[in-house]
Amino acid sequence: MHGVAAPVEVVSTAERYRTAAGAAAQLRYESGRLEAMGGAAQFAVPGVPGAVGIMIRDHGVAAGDVLFTAGSSYDVVAAATDGSGRGLPGPASLTRAARVQYQRVAG
Repeated sequence: MHGVAAPVEVVSTAERYRTAAGAAAQLRYESGRLEAMGGAAQFAVPGVPGAVGIMIRDHGVAAGDVLFTAGSSYDVVAAATDGSGRGLPGPASLTRAARVQYQRVAG
């Protein structure tokens, strides 16, 4: 289908932990897991302290994730589409969405 963008799924999640240390541990675990995937590349996420941005192209999927913590909250802003990557938001768009989420949870 020439010129037609693949469906893109975009989600944001927030998980509450008992402590900030628990949220930070989850961030380290998940970012390490994503970075270990083939085709992963990190990007900076200015305006979201300690955030990790990762773009992935592997196993027929193209995805972008921003992972961060705010106190005891572990948050993810993620987008995914088929391996073509057509329509996938880039790092700048994911960063903007993560900033909005961060401001909501960090107050």
